[in-house]
Amino acid sequence: MVISQPTTFEQSEEICNYLKERKSVIVNLEYVNKDVARRIVDFISGSVHALDGHIQKISNSIFLIAPFNYEIANELAREEIKNRLSVSWLKNN
Repeated sequence: MVISQPTTFEQSEEICNYLKERKSVIVNLEYVNKDVARRIVDFISGSVHALDGHIQKISNSIFLIAPFNYEIANELAREEIKNRLSVSWLKNN
């Protein structure tokens, strides 16, 4: 696993290269301008899609990027989705 804290858009290519090498990457965008952070996420998201990888938002500015041979399990998100579905099902009856 690689931890990356890019400061420029140009560093997003390096992050995608890790993904191509089948390495998971934690990307910390806390110290990047909001517009640059958005461009980085867009670029990485395109690579994730093209390489059949996974991306998971951990916090407002931290993302986990994983190659196709990794699975990101997020029990919290699954429970939240289940609760929403259960509630919406109850409201319909």
